Amino acid sequence: MTLDVAGEPIIVSHGTDGELRAFYNICPHRGMKVEQSDKGNKKVLQCGYHGWTFKLDGNVNRAPNFKTNGLGVHGCMKSIRLEVQNAMIFVNLDKNAPSLAEAYQEFLEEMKEYPFFDSLKLVRETRRVVKANW
Repeated sequence: MTLDVAGEPIIVSHGTDGELRAFYNICPHRGMKVEQSDKGNKKVLQCGYHGWTFKLDGNVNRAPNFKTNGLGVHGCMKSIRLEVQNAMIFVNLDKNAPSLAEAYQEFLEEMKEYPFFDSLKLVRETRRVVKANW
């Protein structure tokens, strides 16, 4: 899925290894958005500018007309901190911020009163802007 957080384009992917990951939805080559749709199911992500493709773990898959063996970290999508609590996905753009558990300990303790959260399924989506650091 894609969304904007604090004006930054974000993509959250569910990798083939079962892991959820978040990245800036920006191609490291020319800075174009990699994914345009809000949500979907893809095996690779493709930038429309030069056709670079990325695996769901953020690593470059193919870079047409470039030698991929020399790209290294520069060929990867830039990762973002992601934590899952009670079936909810939280991202943080600040790699140095305290963890969700540290920053919102009281909130997470209160969430334990609602054990059904882990079994919720998406039926409808409503987006709201909340001033918070997670």
